[in-house]
Amino acid sequence: MSSKKAVARLAWLVLVLGLCVYLNSNVWAQDEETGTLRRTIVVHPMSAGPRDSGTELLEAMAAITTASATNPWLIKLDAGVFDLGTSSLVMKPYVDIEGSGEDVTKITGTNCSGGGTVNASNNAEVRFLTVNSSACSAVFVPGGTSPKFTHVTLTSGGGSYSSFSAGLNSSGQPILTDVTVNLPLGGFGIILSGGELLRRVSVTLGPAPGLISIGISIAQNYLNVIPITIVDSTIVADQAIYFAAGIPDFTIDRSTLTGRSVSLQLPGNGAVRIGTSKLIGTNITSRFGLTCFGDYDGNYAPLNSSCQ
Repeated sequence: MSSKKAVARLAWLVLVLGLCVYLNSNVWAQDEETGTLRRTIVVHPMSAGPRDSGTELLEAMAAITTASATNPWLIKLDAGVFDLGTSSLVMKPYVDIEGSGEDVTKITGTNCSGGGTVNASNNAEVRFLTVNSSACSAVFVPGGTSPKFTHVTLTSGGGSYSSFSAGLNSSGQPILTDVTVNLPLGGFGIILSGGELLRRVSVTLGPAPGLISIGISIAQNYLNVIPITIVDSTIVADQAIYFAAGIPDFTIDRSTLTGRSVSLQLPGNGAVRIGTSKLIGTNITSRFGLTCFGDYDGNYAPLNSSCQ
């Protein structure tokens, strides 16, 4: 072989080897970017149906064992229905769940004994999807947790008195933003024991035959109670808000409370402030610790400092 041919072949070999190294390094970079570095699990609906899709979702959550403040994870749900059956999706700290839109991604279940269809966790967020319970609570928030819900729709089918419907049943301090609760058959829209902020929340409850539908039910008996603020929200129910006791600082601003029987029920103690809000229906059954400013009724007639 001539020296010129040997040099040319060597140059070609070097070029091929260099190209292989380049392509291989880019493949590994892509794998790291879409897998390890982003820590995202994408769950697609299964062709066998919603129940298999729900099983895939439960298995995806179970597979995440290393989530932490410095190692957060995301479960991304494709458009589709994910039916958990009688199981609950028990969330984990630092693992968010994100759907592809409230109208196209739906998690549903029938669990009445283990909390809700979704059991929330501290340091975790649910966003851009719908959660449904065909029997009891769509979402359960355990005590001591402060999960976030953003652009989420909560729905529930009716049941007997022992399995009364609820959109969100909380013993913790959830933060709700752009959340819709729709219970056509009545029930409890949101049950709160405390919280930080409910902003742009819409709760619509149909009448419950023989029972009273309550849009937001509030009661807290913690030693270190946490204020509740409801802003830019709309609540429609038999009783829009039932305030039992224990919250030292409860504020409603720029909201509409529509009660088919009572817009605001205040049998307990605490300081309640309502500002620049519309109250439709029989206004207030009790006014203990209540301060109103700039409020008005369904005919836009101004109400006094006691919302009368």
